[in-house]
Amino acid sequence: MDSYAVPRITQTEEPLIWGSNKNGLVDPNLHELFVKTPIPLKTINGTVNDITLAENHAAAIDSNGDVYQWGNCESNKGAPQCTMKNMKAKQLASNSKYVFALAEDVISAGEHHIVALTSKGRVFTGALNEYGNYFGQLGNGIEEPRNENIFTLKDQFADKPRHYQLDLGHLEDIVPFSVRQEGMLKTYRYEQPELISAKKYLDEIKMGETKFKTTTKIIDISCGDFHTMALDSEGRVFGFGSNHHLQLGKGDYYKNPVPFLSSPEEITKFWPGNRKPQNSRVTKIAAGGLNSMVVVDSPENSKLFVLGSGMLGQLGNKSWQQHAIVPESVADVSDKFQYDEKIKDTRPIRIKQISCGGGHMACVLDTQNDGSTIGDQLYIWGYNKDYQLGNGKRRNFNSPTSVLLCDERQSCLPLQLKRFQNKTQQIICGYNTSAII
Repeated sequence: MDSYAVPRITQTEEPLIWGSNKNGLVDPNLHELFVKTPIPLKTINGTVNDITLAENHAAAIDSNGDVYQWGNCESNKGAPQCTMKNMKAKQLASNSKYVFALAEDVISAGEHHIVALTSKGRVFTGALNEYGNYFGQLGNGIEEPRNENIFTLKDQFADKPRHYQLDLGHLEDIVPFSVRQEGMLKTYRYEQPELISAKKYLDEIKMGETKFKTTTKIIDISCGDFHTMALDSEGRVFGFGSNHHLQLGKGDYYKNPVPFLSSPEEITKFWPGNRKPQNSRVTKIAAGGLNSMVVVDSPENSKLFVLGSGMLGQLGNKSWQQHAIVPESVADVSDKFQYDEKIKDTRPIRIKQISCGGGHMACVLDTQNDGSTIGDQLYIWGYNKDYQLGNGKRRNFNSPTSVLLCDERQSCLPLQLKRFQNKTQQIICGYNTSAII
């Protein structure tokens, strides 16, 4: 390896980003519309604890828990602005119009609805506009915005970008988070910053609890554009909302269509005979766009299933089929094994991370042994019009491919993720941009 070669794995904790730069999402100082392979994320100094990448705007949380926003501006010059300070934010979610920051627990956003998961395993949903329950996204059993049993997000600070808290009355669950309209970023940066508190924000979101047909605790949630996935503590996965692309794994698109679910139902189509084996469980879920991702683990192996639309290669099964009527595991990353020096035997390679973007998805395999200089293998596939796959090519991929890390001479090697002392790198698939933090 000569002096210009790039190491096989990243040597620092520096975040990376690539894909669409049409609104300065990758780097506001670059004039290119696309960034074909990963480059350092220069918009935030230091550690990035979370990042969300919508089509026209982005937001990130720094090591202090402050939230920065950028994109959707007339000029691609200038650094992001801190729009939520001293909140101690831990997680972000976004759609085409809003950014949500959560101080604790879990939040996820669809195009017209949001879902919050409390520390007690309770799920609350809210419509962002008149389309917020058009496909049953709220999971309340009806296809119209609810008008009773409503909890309201109340404004806590009227003289600054507003912080909201989910008011559950005497109940023990508290979900504090903030919400901003992404369009305000342009005003904040380029027009009259002193008038920012006088601009109109999303003043109220009505939230209600979604009930599940399970006595177990919900431990994770994830939203696609028009649907929601939920994982319980027994390794079962539930879904509600749009099923037009079979992203909930229900029915048959042609013979027995189930266009939507207005209440949570267990998703079983990836189990043999549609019944969960006793020694298997779903360990990870992710949703985005018109797709859902599910990781199934057993003592013998680890498998990844992708449900929903496949015309852009999202299913990862080497086909361009419109929908996955019967879900197949993504063969290139499922049922894999490697020799482990520590135990002197082979072991299953577990799927460590998954991420589902607007039309592309990624997974990380647990291939790094203790003390090894080899990182965890990263694979990515699906829609690639904006180079969001990071492999330097501009065509869709219907099977997993590597993200390439390149030097100034365009000498490239597959990027792998490394575990550092304080954190493990994470892959984030946005709408048409991707990042590693």
